[in-house]
Amino acid sequence: MVTGASSGIGAAFARRLASEGFNLILVARREPRLRSLAEQLESQHRVSVGVHVADLTDPEQLAETEAQLLASEHFVLLINCAGMCRMGAFARLDVDCVESHVRLNAMAPARLTHAALRRFGGDGPAAIINVSSIAATMATPHGASYCATKAMLSTLTACIAGECVGTNIRIQDLRAGLTRTDFPAQAGVRTHDLPDAAWASPDEVVTASLRALTRNQVVCVPRVGDRLVPHMMRMLPRRLANELGRFTASGDGT
Repeated sequence: MVTGASSGIGAAFARRLASEGFNLILVARREPRLRSLAEQLESQHRVSVGVHVADLTDPEQLAETEAQLLASEHFVLLINCAGMCRMGAFARLDVDCVESHVRLNAMAPARLTHAALRRFGGDGPAAIINVSSIAATMATPHGASYCATKAMLSTLTACIAGECVGTNIRIQDLRAGLTRTDFPAQAGVRTHDLPDAAWASPDEVVTASLRALTRNQVVCVPRVGDRLVPHMMRMLPRRLANELGRFTASGDGT
């Protein structure tokens, strides 16, 4: 099962796994994109691709997704990729937007991870990849709810990894950095000043993640440069960090 599969990193995971012969369940809100991708993968790779249209911020739709996961046969891999971000000063964000961050970035992957761990339990190998962010270890002004929810997901993954030692289950905290998807634009992040070298492609992120999974690495940061960003942010004076966060969160620096 791949959540957030209609675009970006989620879609890249779906394409890679289908090419390796995995049958898939794709989960996302945007039904036309999801069905188009499913049809393409079935045609190209002769695999079975199920479509589950769901808004995982909705408790009922999340529960339905959990039920589908638990009912799936030969279930061996969960990729929690669905996420959202809305940059801006915390006090100025709509409180419902803040709650949506918590529901989608933290609660949904927590519940689906819980369901997957219950669904596993056989003798064969199984794995969970939780797509977090380098923001999980940062306290970026104007990115409070995103950083906080990704920090919860990262910590949750680390704790469960300890519980899975000695079992057939592997779990990964995939801390992606800047990736060429539509996610930054939807989040309201200023990106046009950033050099091309700062960006990874979704395929690069997927390749790094799957390689790390074979090595049983709990934390995967796909690019070396992305490992330095949290350390650099922590070294900045608080006032400068706030100005940088405010500038990044707006298209015009205001």
